Amino acid sequence: MSQNVFDMTTEQLEEWQSGEVIAASKLNQPVRHINRNLPHAGPPRQVVGAAVAGGRMTVRRFQVRQVKGDYLVCRTLDVSNNAGDDDIKVAKPYLLRRTPFDGETRNGISYTYSSDTEREADDGDDTEDQVVVPSYVEHGDDETGDEIYAIRAPTGGTGVVDSENNAVSWLDLNVDGRAWAQKAEE
Repeated sequence: MSQNVFDMTTEQLEEWQSGEVIAASKLNQPVRHINRNLPHAGPPRQVVGAAVAGGRMTVRRFQVRQVKGDYLVCRTLDVSNNAGDDDIKVAKPYLLRRTPFDGETRNGISYTYSSDTEREADDGDDTEDQVVVPSYVEHGDDETGDEIYAIRAPTGGTGVVDSENNAVSWLDLNVDGRAWAQKAEE
């Protein structure tokens, strides 16, 4: 009994030769290989822990209303972009939080925060004023407020508590790639 080469997930596909006429059967080899191995592919590792711990992972779309030191105050958004009525706190990604870094030194750089959105970084020789880029735009009279995506109840929690010492259970996935950067000269 011959073994199909595509039953072995470690088997390599045959390369085509220059000038070779390629039949549909040869073009379909990679397609068959992928289709046979799809059932064995799992979700990204970041998702597995959340899905296993709570039985189900929830990602939700939010509108930013206020920016705090370690979390954002948000409202849910529905499919029609209507904001919900309740404030929901969403933890910022770890490196964007204030509490772990304010007055602390990390990798030889000391951080001092002047507000929840601005800080000074000092390596002992030079200082740099920093802001989060792109900034979070809060909902206001003339602004619609940034949209973020957050996951609920990641395994181990978020490690963030609000001003009333309640655990914040949502975590901003930072799909916009926000990071601290040098503040532009004014």
